[in-house]
Amino acid sequence: MESKSLPVILHDLSDSIIEEVKSGKERGKIEIFEERHVKHKISDFNYAKGITGFQTTHEYFTKEKCRWKDESEFEKKVEASKSFQATIEKIVQMYNIEETEAKSWVSKFVKEITDVCLDEINNDKIIELITLLISDLEENPILWQPVVWIDGIWMETDSIKIRDNILIRKPESNDLEFESYYSHYGSFIPHKFHNWPSAILEFEYREKFPRSVQNKIKSVIAALRLFKLGSIEQIRTRYNNKSIIRFSGGTVFHSNLLSAHYDYGLAAEDTENLTEFIARIEPLIYSEIIDKSADEADYISIAHDRFCDALLKPVVPENRLATAIMALEALYLKEKELSELTERLSQRVALALEPFGYKTLEVYNLVKKSYDIRSRFVHGSKIEQKEIGELPEKILDYCRVSIIMFLQLHNEMDKEKIINLLGKSLLDDTKKKEFHELINDKCPIKF
Repeated sequence: MESKSLPVILHDLSDSIIEEVKSGKERGKIEIFEERHVKHKISDFNYAKGITGFQTTHEYFTKEKCRWKDESEFEKKVEASKSFQATIEKIVQMYNIEETEAKSWVSKFVKEITDVCLDEINNDKIIELITLLISDLEENPILWQPVVWIDGIWMETDSIKIRDNILIRKPESNDLEFESYYSHYGSFIPHKFHNWPSAILEFEYREKFPRSVQNKIKSVIAALRLFKLGSIEQIRTRYNNKSIIRFSGGTVFHSNLLSAHYDYGLAAEDTENLTEFIARIEPLIYSEIIDKSADEADYISIAHDRFCDALLKPVVPENRLATAIMALEALYLKEKELSELTERLSQRVALALEPFGYKTLEVYNLVKKSYDIRSRFVHGSKIEQKEIGELPEKILDYCRVSIIMFLQLHNEMDKEKIINLLGKSLLDDTKKKEFHELINDKCPIKF
């Protein structure tokens, strides 16, 4: 006789659990109890340029729940059933795993089915769980729906759809509300030591592993830092995923206690530019730029790290400026260049940014002045704040545009050739024209 397929066996197991739950209710084996909960409620919510204001109150209430009077008795009965044993045997046979591991997986499935059946039997949900377990066993990509709180962007419109699977939106009052068991309240308050979001990102991905999802989120945030100058950071990431035996969801809090130093707003009229920018730049953000576990770093990833340090770290302005200059050095100076660094760097940055609409002489003078301040700061000199002024913001913007340029040229020309072409452009109008044509042809992202 032909053996039953895994879906049929899982249906049999689910049916046996349903019957056991029905029998347990009839025989008084299942009791109803009340759980005390507390809800952190938000009222009078307002939002302006990324800053939220609201009132908080606490609502105490109870929820009725069903549970087995003797859960171990139920578990033993299910584990002794033919359908439970048949499921384990089928999984061991199909997926070549140890029986103990198969039993652990089937037990998780039993718990999911039992939880569904205790309150109210939902056949659609049971079918979904069977499908989900089989998908997990086949190691298919998992549906992830992360929700990420960020700081550094404020919304002038309700939301912008960046792609079909990425949305950025205003926070709403219900985003800030949470519920917990009464006995746990006070021991852990999710937002106690963290900022409120200035915007919220919602994603939807199908990926096999959490790291792939994390890197995709990092890549979008890196792109947003390059779209305009913004100290954009993750505050909280809630990983919503559909899996029974492979990965559980959860919430990760990121330890940034200070507000963004630089921020920018997004209005409805930014939608086209933003979506086009993300579509073009995100594929160029390769793994070494966002994955700190990557074995090797190159000049662009080093520059990007320094750019992010200057953008995000809570440091004095002269330190921020020095780090931004170091980012430009990683892009525009050759490994063995040891002399005339100020002049070389200032000239190259000025020439590189000219096709992007920047004034050559202004860029040259500001980079030269900033390099001088950086050198004095590194050597321990005191720098007057009035001398620094808006230099950190200007130099960081030059870093931002330079990184975008080098990312677009990364697969077309190596660093040394780009620098050589810039050097020749200083005295040769033909080479300058060649550089401008290179930018027009290979760098579709303009400003």
